[in-house]
Parts: sequence; structure tokens; C-alpha cells
Amino acid sequence: PNQFWLYRPVMTTRREPVAAVLFFHGGGWSGGSHSRFEPQSRYLASRGLVASAEYRLTKRDKCQAVDCNKNAWDAYRHFRALGQDYGFDVEKLAVGGGLAGGNLAACIGTGTYSPGASKTDDRRPAAMFLFNPLYASHRTRWRRLERPTH
Repeated sequence: PNQFWLYRPVMTTRREPVAAVLFFHGGGWSGGSHSRFEPQSRYLASRGLVASAEYRLTKRDKCQAVDCNKNAWDAYRHFRALGQDYGFDVEKLAVGGGLAGGNLAACIGTGTYSPGASKTDDRRPAAMFLFNPLYASHRTRWRRLERPTH
């Protein structure tokens, strides 16, 4: 199950849905915390809804980076499905992140490596907030990096 930390506008009289952003923290796919984007989340929450997503980590969950990517996609799809319940406009949903989290956000934003996706559930976000993302073109395949032997 995906876990989200929500940052909402302090007071709003709006009746229409607001814009939203879903952040993924950095940490080399092996660590990190949602709190890394707390200042940005609090600032952006004054303009709409912000969420920070938890995703699988290679050290804690004994998985590979490709599993982190799949889990980030699952979090994005799950959060998008909550739009009406949380009061945000799914057509104004952005993703963001830093370093490894920036990679996850960029993969979602560009439609790169979308495991288990169908045409109906893979709508891309409206925008991306990328902070020093690690990103390779769509032609690059995920693979496990091995220590070079000399």
C-alpha cells in the first residue's frame, strides 16, 4: 500500500478542485525521507494540495531500482485516483522529486518504463518539478550495475 504525507492550503474558500503535486524524495533509491521536500511542500501547499509519497527502497525492502520505479508508478496512479476524494483536479496534477526521486518523477512525466500500464491508466502529469534528477533517455534499459572487475 502507498503512504502519502499531505500538505493542504491553510484556509480556502474554493469550491473547485485545486492543483496538486506529488513529490518523491531522493536518496539513491536506498534511503531518504519525505521530509526532504517539506519546505517546498509547505510553500506549494499555499497554492494547492501537495503530497509526498513513500516508495520501496533498495536497502530496506531488498529490491532493485526498477522495483522503486514500479512502486512510484503505483503511487502516482493511486494518488491520481484519489483526486475527487482529496479535492484536486487530476488534470492539474504535477510530479516532482530530487535526485533518485527526480528520476522517478521524470520517468512518470515522460512515460518511461511504465510497468503494467494500459492506455487508460497511464495519463502523464501536467508538469514536473525536478531537482537534480538522475535521468537517462528512453532508450536506456534498467539494469543492475555491477562493480567493475580489473
